[in-house]
Amino acid sequence: MVGADPVYSLFSRFFLDQMIEERSLLSIFAEVRIAVERQSGFAAAERKLPLRNWRQIPHVLFDNIDGSFQLASGDPEDASSANGDWQTDPRFCRVNESALQQAIKLRGEGLMGVGPQGDAVRACIVEGALGDLGIAKIGYDAEARSVIVNQTNTASPFRAGDRIARVNVAIPSQPRQGFTFGSLEVFNDMLARIYFSPGSKFAFGWRRSDGTLPASGFEPRSF
Repeated sequence: MVGADPVYSLFSRFFLDQMIEERSLLSIFAEVRIAVERQSGFAAAERKLPLRNWRQIPHVLFDNIDGSFQLASGDPEDASSANGDWQTDPRFCRVNESALQQAIKLRGEGLMGVGPQGDAVRACIVEGALGDLGIAKIGYDAEARSVIVNQTNTASPFRAGDRIARVNVAIPSQPRQGFTFGSLEVFNDMLARIYFSPGSKFAFGWRRSDGTLPASGFEPRSF
């Protein structure tokens, strides 16, 4: 409609506000990403919508920015590439629900781990699971035999430095399982094989970075 105020995406609104400031592009992207993630999380909670489906986490590849930057030209081919290919870069499975569901479907068909596509399915589900938990990066503490939460987003129940020592899982028609982690690969394998399984209930047992337990000692997830 002529004369109407333009409608911008959440990312664009925050990005346009920052463009007028004399700051580095990387610092602007970092602040915009945090603002978008926080605001979309608040909006989802207010509308009682599932956080995993509605929280927005802008995909910014900081390592690929070399100082030369321009806004998209509007070319349809450029626009379509924004969705990315999850089989090439599994990180898209953190923000693209459709891609994640494709991978989960292929897992259900027994294709996970079978050839290059199966490896991509596994990587996609691991990234989607970590995104659901609000974990950006993980490591491993061999002495404590626990997974280290290195970096989180604003909606995560975890904090940087927390250590996940155990996960209890209940899946319908299956015996209850308890997982401990002799390596980071064991943790990732557990996520890849059973996270997002219908009717499943997960309880993550962990300690805070200061050695204290959170309120219950566990963080629940159900599907």
